[in-house]
Amino acid sequence: MPRSIENPFKENRIHYVKYLAIFWACLLVAFLFFGIPFFFGTDPTTSLTLRKKRKIRISIDHGHSEVPTQAPTVEIFPLIDQSAFPNWLARHYSKMRFPGGSEENERIFHLDRDVLQESLMLGCNNIRINQKPEGNFNYMYDFVTHTMDPDDNPVRQAGALWGLTLCLQNQPQQIEWQMAVEKGLDFFLQHSQEGPMPGSTMVVYPGFSRSDTGANALLGLSLVDYLRTIKDHNLTIDADKKRNYEAQLASTIQFLKFLQLPNQSFAQNYNTITQFKSTSGSPYFDGEAMLCLCKAARYIDGYTNLIPLIEQSAFVLAKRYTLDVWRNEHDSAKTKGFYQWSSMFLWEYWHAKWKDYEIAGDYVMVLGHWIIYAHEILERSKNTGYAFEGIVCAYDVASLREHVSSFRDFERTIDEGLYKLGQWQVGGPLAHLNAFLKKHPTKDPLAIGGIMSSKDEAPLRIDTTQHQMHAVMLALEFVYTGEDDDDSIELEK
Repeated sequence: MPRSIENPFKENRIHYVKYLAIFWACLLVAFLFFGIPFFFGTDPTTSLTLRKKRKIRISIDHGHSEVPTQAPTVEIFPLIDQSAFPNWLARHYSKMRFPGGSEENERIFHLDRDVLQESLMLGCNNIRINQKPEGNFNYMYDFVTHTMDPDDNPVRQAGALWGLTLCLQNQPQQIEWQMAVEKGLDFFLQHSQEGPMPGSTMVVYPGFSRSDTGANALLGLSLVDYLRTIKDHNLTIDADKKRNYEAQLASTIQFLKFLQLPNQSFAQNYNTITQFKSTSGSPYFDGEAMLCLCKAARYIDGYTNLIPLIEQSAFVLAKRYTLDVWRNEHDSAKTKGFYQWSSMFLWEYWHAKWKDYEIAGDYVMVLGHWIIYAHEILERSKNTGYAFEGIVCAYDVASLREHVSSFRDFERTIDEGLYKLGQWQVGGPLAHLNAFLKKHPTKDPLAIGGIMSSKDEAPLRIDTTQHQMHAVMLALEFVYTGEDDDDSIELEK
């Protein structure tokens, strides 16, 4: 019997169709998974995350000639002891890049001396006009609602006095300003009492039971700069009053020395009830105290004995508020608090050429880079006038070191920053560029010359004006010297 030949394609057709369907289904899945990215997707070696980061970085550096071609890397900050800090700082300084200072960027200024001098006169007069009959200052005034803020702050009050003293130093012929400075000094002398250390006195501001380190340091700075101005410009002053100011400076410095802690920081305050000083420091107060000591040692006869204390403390504090906190957060609030004060006192240190002074110069430059690129000072929406007190110091160091890219970058930052902040001055030369100020015109003498905390906030706080005016003074002295007037451009109308 002939053998029957089995035709699977005929006799088992149903099974074949099932297998064929499974085959095509698998092929379709494979195409969807592998084929679509091949034909329509991105390069498989390209990271979308890195591309996104690169786009963000490019937007930050927009307008600079040096645009990174790779995503930014996160810098790892080492754990080192104090002795290794100078070498680390020098290496960090040598690696810094200042893309905003490329020589390919055109140097066009928004500001000139005339604008800044007009702004300065208005701002200094605003501080003077807001002085109370007692000698302290209106803390904050809303020029739209015409209301005074009842709040107060001893440190900011003393800061306003220092700002007025610097105004007089800049314009020593202003007799009204000299009278206001003496009225302010007399107020703080009246509210000083014997300190816990022999030969010391401390400020106890009305309504407070503590003596803040910052208030004493800023009173000390006011005394230093007033005594300097008297000597440098031969100002007329009652002899007994001058001796009182000299004695007050000596006793204030004694109190600051008492406040210093074993770790080189300064106690934040002294409690007059418990008669104990606090056990921790503050980046603001540490910087203010060191600036007072540095300026006394450099400018006032009889205070060179402070130099060993300054040399022992300066770089310890510099490390504490930079490298030690950058390991956790590069854009640290502690660095921000220490920034302008440390830049100013280490700038004084560098010019004085005290021990290892070039370390101080490195620090001022490194912190200038930090405030621009880590803290992104030009992107801030609140008033940042304080920062330019430090940036001008960095500009000066860069200029004298002939560090071209950083010099140009600091110069660009100063011009852009002060141009923006100048538009926040009530009645100032740039006020016509501010929509809020155009909407709320005023001739209120308590407001004219005051500086807003942002582009559209009516309350004028006295220390905001003080910081910005000091930055303007420094900019006039070191940046807008009148030697490059041809580089300036006409202001927008």
